[in-house]
Amino acid sequence: MDKTFLAFVVSLMSVCFVLADNVFQSEREIPCVRDCDVLVVGGGGAAVAAAIAAKTNGASVFLVAPRNYLGDDIAGTRELWPENLL
Repeated sequence: MDKTFLAFVVSLMSVCFVLADNVFQSEREIPCVRDCDVLVVGGGGAAVAAAIAAKTNGASVFLVAPRNYLGDDIAGTRELWPENLL
């Protein structure tokens, strides 16, 4: 899904919630993948650090990332080594 479209949808939803006094939703079953204390969404370095900090403090953590590896903000840019080594 295009990130621009997703940002538009999220923005539109937030505007609808701000403008609406009441939001009515019918009762429904929401499937639960995992029961946890902390849900971390994202695979960047900050998300991984937050997940490790929560786990270190005794919380059960579930980390959801868009890629099949963590640290996508570092590895995704392919800038793994500092420039000007010499």
